[in-house]
Amino acid sequence: MRQSKVILLIRIRMADGRQPYCKPVWLNRNELKPLWAFVNGKPEHRPEGVYHLRYSYKGQRRWETLGKSAGTAFSTRKEREWQLNNMESLSFIKPDISAKPKTKAPDFLGRLTIEEAVSKYLAFVKAQRSRRTWRAYAHTLRQFQQFAPKDISMKSANKT
Repeated sequence: MRQSKVILLIRIRMADGRQPYCKPVWLNRNELKPLWAFVNGKPEHRPEGVYHLRYSYKGQRRWETLGKSAGTAFSTRKEREWQLNNMESLSFIKPDISAKPKTKAPDFLGRLTIEEAVSKYLAFVKAQRSRRTWRAYAHTLRQFQQFAPKDISMKSANKT
């Protein structure tokens, strides 16, 4: 099996507004120079830099934001590389790194009808947005209500 490669990069902000990903500066094989990056081939201290990981998992390229700590970035890189290269043999120990937490809609949405939800939303829009925006939203939602069944709840509307 091919060994997975995990690449550590630092994202910096240039004077012209670009935000390229650059290679970090290493002190030795096991230590990063904190917040230093190679910019146009020359090492520069970039205090605004943020560390990122790039790797492939099941054929998809993944990006992970790690923050500003060089020590955390280095240890996370080593851990992620180990996880990717030992995934098959240790899948019962480590959780799947591709798993995303499933969020569930709050229960109170299940008790609202579409008509109630629209009126609640339009009240929010009227308080927070301009009159022109409110009028446009109200018109669109009125058109939607003409085609939506009257007795449908938000819970069953979300299933379709």
